[in-house]
Amino acid sequence: MNTVIVSTKAFRQDFPKYQKLVEKGVSITIVKRSKPIFKIEPVDAEFDHRLLEALMDYEKEKNFVPYNELFGT
Repeated sequence: MNTVIVSTKAFRQDFPKYQKLVEKGVSITIVKRSKPIFKIEPVDAEFDHRLLEALMDYEKEKNFVPYNELFGT
């Protein structure tokens, strides 16, 4: 997987550009004063499927899905 390192300022100023990169499968590490502060990664297909099911369950029942049911922990 490709990774891009970008400053917080550049990330804020050009968010659509970085959003498109993530959608294409690129991970982005955001740094502030040369220190990594967070990482954005593309959602994997399995997680995406579980999240979609949970959201549909919530819409159907207007009930929260337990964390461990969603993430299998």
